Amino acid sequence: RHQLPKIAVIGEDGRMTAAAGKYAGQDRLECRKGIIAELEAAGLLEKTETHVHNVGHCYRCDSSVEPLIS
Repeated sequence: RHQLPKIAVIGEDGRMTAAAGKYAGQDRLECRKGIIAELEAAGLLEKTETHVHNVGHCYRCDSSVEPLIS
């Protein structure tokens, strides 16, 4: 719609891509923890809340399925 470039920060293997900067190569779940810790340390995080929503899960290992851009 706005002709913006698509930037994939999560690869098909669930690890952060080079586009994620210093988080490149990290598992997506570890990356989230690191980003939250960084925001807290900088005083930029007001709060965290539990949010319930439907997320797909793998039928074999029950891990969450991350939506990826294509």
